[in-house]
Amino acid sequence: MVQWYFKKIYRYGKYVLYTKLVTLRSGLQLPIYFFSQKNPKSGHPTDLPEGYIVKENEKSHMPYLKKKDNKHVSKTKSKSKKKKTEQTNKPKPEIIYVVNNEHDKDHPEPWIVKSHTTTYEYVRTKQKAIQKARDLARKFKARVLVQNVHGKFSHGFTPRTSKKQ
Repeated sequence: MVQWYFKKIYRYGKYVLYTKLVTLRSGLQLPIYFFSQKNPKSGHPTDLPEGYIVKENEKSHMPYLKKKDNKHVSKTKSKSKKKKTEQTNKPKPEIIYVVNNEHDKDHPEPWIVKSHTTTYEYVRTKQKAIQKARDLARKFKARVLVQNVHGKFSHGFTPRTSKKQ
């Protein structure tokens, strides 16, 4: 009891910093810190934790704790940045589209097999267009998207492997 009485208490204006030990659902116990003008039902007055500074909210003028800006970058943050850069550097997967093009009067065939940049072939039936798209997808290691009746595309699928292998 005597030790608690002489413990440092952090004050910010009319607010006092309190701490309370909280048990999470996982069973882990962590201290939480909060400011209060009144004596709360739970929690004990405490000193400012290491590595934190006190800031004031511009609108409510309430104090809050913020981690100090250290030049030391934690290992977890650097790993996540590396992963993001690796993902952005990967080439985008090739996608082969099977599209209905009945409104084009230049070509009598209503179905087109194409990618973002290239039109590969015009075909009369949807089944033949899908077969051609699968052949191209095997060649380019791509995915195939097929336009359905309503104009929306079905989910991409990888081409079927040939039965000869």
